[in-house]
Amino acid sequence: MSRVDHQITTDALFATVEFKGANGPVTSRWTVTGIGSDNFPCLALSVSIPLMAKTEEDSIAEANQLFRTHLEPLALKSLSNGGLNRSHERIPDPSNPAFALHAKNFQDSIEGRLEVNDTFVTAGLYRLAKLLEVKKPIDFLTSYMRLPESTISRRLTKARDSGLIAKRSEGLSG
Repeated sequence: MSRVDHQITTDALFATVEFKGANGPVTSRWTVTGIGSDNFPCLALSVSIPLMAKTEEDSIAEANQLFRTHLEPLALKSLSNGGLNRSHERIPDPSNPAFALHAKNFQDSIEGRLEVNDTFVTAGLYRLAKLLEVKKPIDFLTSYMRLPESTISRRLTKARDSGLIAKRSEGLSG
């Protein structure tokens, strides 16, 4: 199971980083999300980059610098171009803590800014689960949200009917 070793929050972006490797170069696996123009989460960037750091403290410092200098501008450009509302590459197992952190960031970012209902939140979390390639997103959300499958399914049907998310036949974003 993957883990989250570091996270970075800005006004527009939320990034999680996993550090892999020991006794040599450390690989940093980044997942950066933001809120798209439709007020749903979108993937701004997913990338793995080697770091020269030897310790966790140095990895965090190097990751912060890498984010500020290179990844943040790239992720903001991706977000300004609409971000990705469907996954185009394999992202680590979404049952890791990264999903919970990105989900919390989505919920926090819309709280007080939008009038949302349970259907909107469920649809946003569903889209996030699809972005992170959850194999069975409804089952996953049932567990994550601690709600019956019928409730999740009913909310997603309402979201599809109202155009919040695509119909199942319209691809990965639905």
